[in-house]
Amino acid sequence: MNKKILSVIVILIIVAGIYLFLTIKSEKITKGVGEKESSFLIQKINLDSIEGIWYNKYPISTGEGIPKILHLGDDIGYSCEGISEKLTKIDFSNQKITFTKVISEPPFGGCPI
Repeated sequence: MNKKILSVIVILIIVAGIYLFLTIKSEKITKGVGEKESSFLIQKINLDSIEGIWYNKYPISTGEGIPKILHLGDDIGYSCEGISEKLTKIDFSNQKITFTKVISEPPFGGCPI
C-alpha cells in the first residue's frame, strides 16, 4: 500500500478516536431501594437481579409503569437519546446497585414522538 494512503488512514483513525473520546462521557451511578434511575423505580434487590417498575417515556409517557426484572448487563438507557445505562453491579448485602451510564451522540432521527 502506498505510504501516503497509509498515512491518511492512520490520521483518520486517530481523529475518529479523539472524537469518540471527547464526545462519549461515562459515569457510575449507585442507587438503592426506593430510588429511581432513568425511568426505572427500584423496588427489590435480589442476589442476581433487581425488581422494579419501568415507566416508559417513548413514544408517549403515560405515567403508568410495568413490572420489570433486571439482570447484570441489562440496559435501561434510551438509545434514541444516545444514552446507555447498564446494570453493572449488584451489592446484595448492602442493598445497592450500580449502573454505568454512557452518554454519546444520539442517532440520526432521535426518539419517536
